[in-house]
Amino acid sequence: MAAMVLFFIVFDGIVMYLAPVVMQNSGVSLGAIGLILGLSSVAGMFFDVVLLRLLEKTSYRMIFIYMFLSALSVPYFLFGGTTVTFYLLAMATWGLYYNLYFIGSLDFIRRTAGAGEATSSFGVLKVFEGLGYLVAPFLGSLILLTISIAHPIPLWIFVPLLVAFASYLFLCRIGGSRENAGETHRKNPLSTLTEIRIWKKVGLVIFPLLFLTLIINLVDAAVWTIGPIFSESLSIPGGLTGGALMLAYTIPPLIVGWFVGRIVGRFGMKAVALGSLLAGSLLLAAVGFLNATAALIAAIFFVSIFFSLIWPTINGAFETSIAESPEYHEEIETIGDWFTNIGDTLGPIMGGYAAQFFGIKSSFLIMGVFGAVVALVLLRSTPRDLAAKIGKE
Repeated sequence: MAAMVLFFIVFDGIVMYLAPVVMQNSGVSLGAIGLILGLSSVAGMFFDVVLLRLLEKTSYRMIFIYMFLSALSVPYFLFGGTTVTFYLLAMATWGLYYNLYFIGSLDFIRRTAGAGEATSSFGVLKVFEGLGYLVAPFLGSLILLTISIAHPIPLWIFVPLLVAFASYLFLCRIGGSRENAGETHRKNPLSTLTEIRIWKKVGLVIFPLLFLTLIINLVDAAVWTIGPIFSESLSIPGGLTGGALMLAYTIPPLIVGWFVGRIVGRFGMKAVALGSLLAGSLLLAAVGFLNATAALIAAIFFVSIFFSLIWPTINGAFETSIAESPEYHEEIETIGDWFTNIGDTLGPIMGGYAAQFFGIKSSFLIMGVFGAVVALVLLRSTPRDLAAKIGKE
């Protein structure tokens, strides 16, 4: 699983880095770039509503197959044309394959992780995701140099995807012996009205967790929208160009993921997640006041350290809620994915338009202040623990 995650995320990180830069080079405004990038998450929400029912009894093996098939088409849409239509198709497909990755990963960890190991498992997963995102900005910056009228689609972008697929085939050969023997399939479909009623009930119980999920994904998506463009414009001492800012943003998950489980065990999910959101957002706001390149890179690095504590904690809280209320595991998973997609939709739009009207550096300030205010509100209003048990009907 680790090798597949590593190389697939390298591919995903390259797409994430190149998309806003390629669109800006084609003359698309920053605000429009945000709208187009946000479509990827709208497609993810569509997937949750319509297509999830088709995968109700599908294991991670087939889900990952669909993921690879979807990912294969993204470079053709992104680089195959310079019109908004092609970019919209690329982002819609991007949203589809990333949601397949998310659901497949949840299913894999649920089948293979022992009791109480969810947070640590997600932490380790984030380490390999972080390693993939670590190298992606520099690879993306290099791939930009290979794009020309004669070769509009860079073939190098497919290499990590092929390696990830080979790793997946190996995973399928050895994965069965390590799976849990319990119930793993989703329950039979319910009527739409019944499902909505259950979603409302589940959503009210775990709303603080859902809202935190939305906010951290919103801020992160804004950073990934304006960060690559800002990074390509920086003057880096020693002659290095491009990718440096986002490289600093992608290093911390490699470090934090190994010990986040112990931190959560000592301080609790609420303190770790919300305290990290507050500290990281304040540092992100400080970026708007910095001018020295080294100071900007250092600030982004520490922002990422705090943000890297949040995702494994959130995922662990979701898995704890599922473990305590297994009869609602499908609803918890689906609603959590919905709030992730809402954040990933609003983030690029807010980041893009803030950068267009106030400048890129000021947009970091705006997003940081926004995140800090939300963190303070949630610290006062959230119950003792992020995870919650949902009562039976």
